[in-house]
Amino acid sequence: MNGEVSQICRITAAARAAMRDGTELNFTPLKYEGSTVFNFCDRHKTGAPLFRAKDPTDWFEHLKKEGITALFMILGMKIDRRVLGFANNSGASIFVRYADNVVTRFVPNWTFNDQTRQWSIEYTEAIAEGAPEKDPEFRNESSLMEAALKDIRGLAEKLGEERFAKTFKKSEDILNGTIVPTLKEGAVPPQIPDDRMKLYLAADVADVFGAMGTWNDNPAAAAHEQGLERDYVTLSDRLMCAMRLNIMYAVNFPA
Repeated sequence: MNGEVSQICRITAAARAAMRDGTELNFTPLKYEGSTVFNFCDRHKTGAPLFRAKDPTDWFEHLKKEGITALFMILGMKIDRRVLGFANNSGASIFVRYADNVVTRFVPNWTFNDQTRQWSIEYTEAIAEGAPEKDPEFRNESSLMEAALKDIRGLAEKLGEERFAKTFKKSEDILNGTIVPTLKEGAVPPQIPDDRMKLYLAADVADVFGAMGTWNDNPAAAAHEQGLERDYVTLSDRLMCAMRLNIMYAVNFPA
């Protein structure tokens, strides 16, 4: 899964679990994640000094002091799949609603530190202008994703892309419970309920969008050569949409 999406899912799930259980936030960074800080905005425009949280736990504690009532993660649906292999193109945000009904969003910015060989991540808060009065509702769209996986697997087979066909089939099998995946060494799953974990893991496997060597690379060229470019674009967009809907449903569990 895209590293930016993975981290924002883990932070959001940890925060929602802490809200649900009345505990402190428990977050484990991955090896490639260095510092993760959060810049708060002056949401009342009082000119007061701005708070900077040193890590996700510090961020969540400050949110509680400020009177958080809701927190959820949103993945943008209108994104360019071709640039997902580059930093800061995930379209992911954490939205927060405070007790005064002001809604803000935290947007991450990733920069690579050549000295530490790690990424430094900085989330910056801003007022979410035009936010609706009610928080969004997230639905289980596993049937939508399963249909998208079957169709794009058929395209992969037509294109002679057996490696990707196998990947899509594995994601299908995770989604319908045929197989239970084992996490890669060093992987840290988000703290989501067991009944939603397969949706997240199926999306993790199906996330083949990036730069060189991904579904955006040779398969796109093969589809163009075989006159299947329209099918390629349509099915790729369908899968991306279904994946993101299911990730949001899995991570934004009842808190």
